[in-house]
Amino acid sequence: MIPYVRALFARWPSTLSRREQLITALLTFAAILLVGRVGQHFVHPYQHLVLVASMGASALLLLVIPNSPLAQPYPFVMGHLVPAAIGVACAQAVDDFYLAAALTVSLSLGAMYLLNCLHPPGGAAALVPIIAHDQQVLGYSYVVFPVLINVLTMLAVVLVAHRWILKKEYPVKPMPKQDAR
Repeated sequence: MIPYVRALFARWPSTLSRREQLITALLTFAAILLVGRVGQHFVHPYQHLVLVASMGASALLLLVIPNSPLAQPYPFVMGHLVPAAIGVACAQAVDDFYLAAALTVSLSLGAMYLLNCLHPPGGAAALVPIIAHDQQVLGYSYVVFPVLINVLTMLAVVLVAHRWILKKEYPVKPMPKQDAR
């Protein structure tokens, strides 16, 4: 039992050098700042939501582990837009908060599986309309603003960062499927 508990709290070494860690930390700062600033230009007077919290987790995935299939542009973009639309639909259709939250996340996961666009932070984007439902009604415009605007801004920052600052290839080309015999 003790080795199992120790394994739960084992520290994994970073694959990044200290220099790369510092650069990616600064890049996440710049990415979130730019996403927020760009979002400010699209705010309607009655709307307060400019930055979706899932952008924080996405920035880490896209900048720190860009080789992950979860961190590629298609899963990043669709893994936000699809769950955001599902979140709005569930917020409008289901009155019970916890049922709506559970339904939203599970339907979002199912949709991301079907569309091959699994991006875990998208689950957070799906929950925003559920959480904000009592304070403000988020309609389907939430999918465009702030989600699409956040996603496109973040993607632009990440593409520039990888190409000109980190000098790494991004997006990563998928590996060819191995024939299982």
